[in-house]
Amino acid sequence: MPTAVVNACGSDAVAGRLGHKVLTVDLRCDFDSPGKPGDLQVLARPLRIGATLASVSVEIRVTDENRLASGRAVYLTRAP
Repeated sequence: MPTAVVNACGSDAVAGRLGHKVLTVDLRCDFDSPGKPGDLQVLARPLRIGATLASVSVEIRVTDENRLASGRAVYLTRAP
């Protein structure tokens, strides 16, 4: 599940800036701690948005506690 959250939130962060859908080129997810019941907090930060590619860093936390997972993703910025 964290991998899907990283991809969805990362692509939304880039698509929101560009105004169109983006395609995933590469995705990496690191699982940092076991999941616990509670609300998830996700922070997706675009690191670079270029003419061809964009990179995004994503963190997933459970209600201000330790990081559950983190990831980096690369997206194609050209309109599909």
